[in-house]
Amino acid sequence: MPEDLRREEGRAAGLALRAGVWGSGVLMAAGALWAAAGHGESLALWGIAVLVATPFLRVIFLTAVFARSRQWRMLAVSLTVLVLLGAGIVLGRLR
Repeated sequence: MPEDLRREEGRAAGLALRAGVWGSGVLMAAGALWAAAGHGESLALWGIAVLVATPFLRVIFLTAVFARSRQWRMLAVSLTVLVLLGAGIVLGRLR
């Protein structure tokens, strides 16, 4: 994979993480204000959900990058991580 493409994909993955963290922070702050006004906590819970989903989405993004660049070993690793994350979510919901 050319170095320029690798650097660009790294920047895109970093941007996705930053956007997820900032977005969740905004939702949690808005949710705290909303809850303080007596309207419930749903916005804050959405902020937490976005924060939890951010690394999961990054793994999905990197899985696509590895498939496109034909890095089969890294693709296998990222697919394994996705399966483990999915199993954790499913098993957590069963409790």
